[in-house]
Amino acid sequence: LALNINQLLKPYLARVLGYFLLEQAVSAASQGVLPRAQTDNEWASASLLIANEVAAACDQLSETAAFLQLRTLVHLTCFSLDLHLFSTRPLREAIDATRERYVLLLQEECRKQARRAVREDNFDPVAVLSPEDWRHLVSDHELESYRLSPTVAAQFSASSAPKGTPPKAPADVGGQKDSGGG
Repeated sequence: LALNINQLLKPYLARVLGYFLLEQAVSAASQGVLPRAQTDNEWASASLLIANEVAAACDQLSETAAFLQLRTLVHLTCFSLDLHLFSTRPLREAIDATRERYVLLLQEECRKQARRAVREDNFDPVAVLSPEDWRHLVSDHELESYRLSPTVAAQFSASSAPKGTPPKAPADVGGQKDSGGG
């Protein structure tokens, strides 16, 4: 069962938030006819139910992105309720109690990415067969300060060229012939 946070939980929490903020406003406007304590009691009951649902939702999540989205949504809801002096401790405790689950999900996602990277990488050395290759690689990796000449770089990568193919020596770099002096 996948939890659709944006279509299900977000509208639900928005309605709950709206209801209790409206109740608080009505209580304040009623000048004691509808006491704030009644609204606080209703919220206390509702917050325990919501906290249980949030904990259950976290158990169903299988991706850290969804986990972060849920956590952010709960924290924003709590902050909004805090501004109106509602106790949000049960909700905060429910989301804080899911930290271990989040860490486990994060570790599993990292393992999957590492396995995929190792599986897809052939571990061949970087081929530098021309001055253009060298310039692009140095620029892409921000290695300009190392001042390796294209000739030296091409010699280093000669082992990555197909067998029987001699490395190409660069003819001209930056308008000056490379003397191979490094």
